[in-house]
Amino acid sequence: MTRHLDNLERLFHKLYRRYGPDDPLCQQAQAEFEDSKAMEPITGLQQDWTVPYSRLIKDQNSEFMRHIQK
Repeated sequence: MTRHLDNLERLFHKLYRRYGPDDPLCQQAQAEFEDSKAMEPITGLQQDWTVPYSRLIKDQNSEFMRHIQK
């Protein structure tokens, strides 16, 4: 995510906590966040955090490591 999306998400959550989901400004921030998120291209590969790092170090030639190193 870009900094713009991060800021929009933070703003939305702050407004949601303070004023609730029915506030027009909160709804506007949510709509802008969702629109920007849909337009943002997905960059990079998603990380698989279920595999322990020590296992990755031991098995450098695994299918998972070959997938990451592409």
